[in-house]
Formats: sequence, structure tokens, C-alpha cells
Amino acid sequence: MSDLKLLIKNILGKIAGENPKSLKGKLIYGVFWNLISALASQGFPMIAAILTARILGKFGYGQLGMINSTVVLFSTFAGLGLGITATKYIAQLYQTDPERTGRIMGLTNLFGLASGVVMCIILFVMAPWLASNTLAAPNLAPTLQIASLLLIFNTIVGIQSGSIAGFGAFKDLARIAIIQGLISSTLTITGVYFFGLIGAVTAMIINSLINVILYKLTINNLVKRFKIKIDYLRSWREKDVIWRLSVPTMFANVMFGPVIWIANTIIINTPGGYAQLGIFNAAYQWQSMLAFLPGVMGRVLLPMIASNDGKNEKLEAINVFASWAVVIVIALPLIAFPEIISFFYGNSYNSTVFIQVIALVMFVSCITSYREGISRKLIIKNLMWWGFLDNVIWAVFLIASVLLLKDLGALALALGYVIAYVLNTLIFVPFYLWKNVVPTHLIISKEVFAIWTVLSLQTILTIFNAPFLIRILALTISIVTLFISFHFKFNKFKKDRII
Repeated sequence: MSDLKLLIKNILGKIAGENPKSLKGKLIYGVFWNLISALASQGFPMIAAILTARILGKFGYGQLGMINSTVVLFSTFAGLGLGITATKYIAQLYQTDPERTGRIMGLTNLFGLASGVVMCIILFVMAPWLASNTLAAPNLAPTLQIASLLLIFNTIVGIQSGSIAGFGAFKDLARIAIIQGLISSTLTITGVYFFGLIGAVTAMIINSLINVILYKLTINNLVKRFKIKIDYLRSWREKDVIWRLSVPTMFANVMFGPVIWIANTIIINTPGGYAQLGIFNAAYQWQSMLAFLPGVMGRVLLPMIASNDGKNEKLEAINVFASWAVVIVIALPLIAFPEIISFFYGNSYNSTVFIQVIALVMFVSCITSYREGISRKLIIKNLMWWGFLDNVIWAVFLIASVLLLKDLGALALALGYVIAYVLNTLIFVPFYLWKNVVPTHLIISKEVFAIWTVLSLQTILTIFNAPFLIRILALTISIVTLFISFHFKFNKFKKDRII
């Protein structure tokens, strides 16, 4: 094991080409361990999710998706944006002000535990009413009550994970993710195979509890290493950080859980609604899978930008383009040939609608990764109240679109996401550029326009069932266009000594 660690260290050192404590070194080391973490935490569960979708079928998988959506709805309020708060302030303070770091850690832990317990109780009590009156499935009430325990454990895990990222301990996160990924996939497949839907939910709870223990052990080692004492008694002195960052972050994120839940509820109350939601959720798994790539970059970049006050030109370019470029490279072939994904789900999912939904959610991945860099800068600049307004407008567009298109089922959800993100981006990105959140030339340029053009055309061809050969030709042209566009863009940065 020690030889393997030494080999990895030497390889990363050669790639970095310099001291690992430099900007480039920190980025490479951080991204490497975050990538390992993400692959482990997403890869194994993704296999389990595909098997779960096949075992439960479209209807059962739609029910599981609705339970998850309901938990996410309540989790938004339970989380209070405390994970991001922990990441930002620990990254800024743990080396210079260990006492304040300890108080902030104490405050986020106390708030997280209290909010998690409160929301767990609320969901447990409301479960029978929600199942009967909103989810159109009274039989889901007991399962939903069991799932309410996730609100406590997931809230604590979110804060713990954010705290570890603030310390820059990405290797520790990777180690936990590997263990968690193996345990999670094993528990999920076993639970679903023997006990169906309730087995899947029980497996999630056990896995979340294991995560709490693993993260806690890691945090204990970190606070000991940096001589930090988690201070609960005097933590209230740091209450201002809750208002400055946690509250606006919560409100910015609060749009997602409830709005997604409302959109899903609209669909399940249409004929064959749970089966349609099952189709959409099976496709949207892959959007979630792709979202881990910006997450990999974000977990490294957020503490780095926070500790550098967001003024480093190299970080500005990397922050905007790195995750977007990687997502596009993976998403483009899947937009052109969604059949690659549909193959894994079996005959029950094999339909034109499933193909179209996959292409659309892949396009959504490109939009969200394009905006990731802006989102990180909003956090650094304490502009999350603007992020909240941004998400309110997005929510209005999504719900309105799904309501208008609800008869299309799964396709209504996919089109709703595309419409909401496109209109929201056209409204708010110019505003953020005006506020100097990010440099204009990084967001708007002829190269960026060319990239969006080929992505849009490729998606349209798939949606309208263009012949196989035409899609191959379009994909070839798109790849060449992307290569040229990113080549010129990155070369310009090198000439300007940005990267």
C-alpha cells in the first residue's frame, strides 16, 4: 500500500511539474483525489441504480424517484446551506484563526442537527397526508416515514463533507467515497432484490448512517492535526455567517427540491404518471452522473478561490472552462446516440421517448456546467441573494413549462428543464457579467457561440429522429468544431499568461 501511495505521489508530482503547495499543484492534487472520490461514490451506485431500475420496473422506479424527490424537498430546508458555509469559512480560517474555525464548526453542527431532527419529524407526521393527497399512492406512506430518517443523517453528512473539503483533505474524501460506494451499491442491490421498494429505502438509511461514522472519524483526525477545538458553547458568536451565507444559500437551493417535487407531482397525476416519471428518472440519473464532474472541480476550486479572494487570473479561467469542457466531451456523443444508454435498461425502457429524454437531459448537463463557474463566484462574493432570485425565475419557468406540456409525460419534464435553464441563462448571465461576477470574455465569445451552436443542432437532430448516418456526420463536424473552438480559446489564455 505504501508503494502505491508513493507511485501516485510521484506521478502527480510529475504532472504538476512543481511543488504540490503551488496553485497548479494544489489544483492537480485536489482534482485527482476528488475524481477518485466522485468515481467511487457515483460509479458503484450508478451500476446499482441501473439494476434497481430493471428490478423495480418503470412503475416501481417512478415510486422510488418520488420518495427521493420528497426527501430532497425537505432536505433543502434541513441543510440550510451549512455545508457550503463550512467549506468557505474553514478554508479561509483554519490556518490563521483556529479558534474561530472551531466556533463555526460548532455552529454549523448544532444548526444541522437541530434542523435535521425538526424536518424528520415534520415529514414523518405529514407522510400519510402527502401519500394520499399529493402522491396519489396511499401505500407509500410507511415507506416515506422510514425515509424521513434520511433527513437527519444526510444533513449531518452534508456538513461533515463540506468541513473536510474546507480543510482541503480530498484524499480523505476519496478514501471514504471508495468505502461508501462499495457498501452503498451492495446494500442497495441486496435490499431491492429481496425486499423491493422498502429494501431500497432501508439500504439508503443504513448507508447514510455509515457515512456519518466515516466522516466523523476523519474530522476528528483533522481537528487534532490542525489543533482546532470544535466549540459549541461559544458558537453563537458566529451567528452572522448564517445570515450572510447559509440563509441565502438555503433560499437559493430551496427552489430546487420543492420545484422538482412539484414538477414530478404534476406528472404522476397524469395517466400512467409513475411509469413516465420512472422513464425520466432513469434518464436523469445520467445527468446526475455528469454533474459529479463540475462537483469534482467545484470542491477543489471553491476553497482555493475563497482563500485567494477570487483575484487570481489563472483560477478565473479554470473556474469557468474546466468542468464545462469535460462535461461537453462526455455529453456530446450521448446526445448524438442516446441508444448507448438505453441499451442498459432493457426492453421496458426501450422507446423513442426514452431516447429523446436522454438527449435533452444531456443538453441540460451542458447548460448547468456552463454556469457552475458563475455559481461558485456568487458564493465567494456573498451574492447568494441574487442566486436566490435566479432560482426563483428558473422555478417559474420550469413549473409553467411542465404544466403546459404535462400530457407529454417524461418528455414534458425533459423539455421543461431545457426551457427553464435556457430562458433563465439568457436573463441572468448578462446581469452577472454586468455585476463583474466573472470576466465577460470567458462567458461570451465567438468560440463559445460556436460550441453552443453545435450542441443545439446535435440535440435537435436526435429529438427529430434524424437517420443514423446524418447523426454520425453531425457528430464528426461537432467534434471538429469543439476541438477548434477550445483550442483557440485556451491558446488565447496561454498567450495572455492566464493559464
